[in-house]
Amino acid sequence: EFEHNEDNSFEQCRNKTQFDFYLNCEGKKAFFEIKYTEQNFDYISEIQEGGEYDKKYLNVYKEQMNKIAPSVSEIDFFNSYQVWRNICHVIYGDVYFVCLKDRKDLIKEVQSAIEKCDLSFKERIHILTIETLVNRALKNKEARFSNHYKEFKEKYLQY
Repeated sequence: EFEHNEDNSFEQCRNKTQFDFYLNCEGKKAFFEIKYTEQNFDYISEIQEGGEYDKKYLNVYKEQMNKIAPSVSEIDFFNSYQVWRNICHVIYGDVYFVCLKDRKDLIKEVQSAIEKCDLSFKERIHILTIETLVNRALKNKEARFSNHYKEFKEKYLQY
């Protein structure tokens, strides 16, 4: 499913985290945040105590963050807001961050967040490059599928 919101999410708020892509295969869930054309992850720079975002952190995210990455402060959460919102869904399934291999800045930001997570969650948070994804797809024996990714690679990944 594209543009997925987790129905039974801890996020009982107006603006739930929306994933670019979602898979549910026999009860095993995978959430994908894809950064192909966007320049960075969203962050919130101005947090006021008692303000909208402060309340949202306290009422929505703090409990999840205490389980997943208890050492991360509220300020650090908002400095990598989109990354942490996505990571908070690791309690439901695997979380994948997909970007081009040359986007070292995005990879570094996600890696930094993963390092702060509790060991029991780290192995369920993944960085997947678009190039790796396409190369795996090219190995598919169904011609229609592999031809699609061959064209994709030729059109978008030749640099």
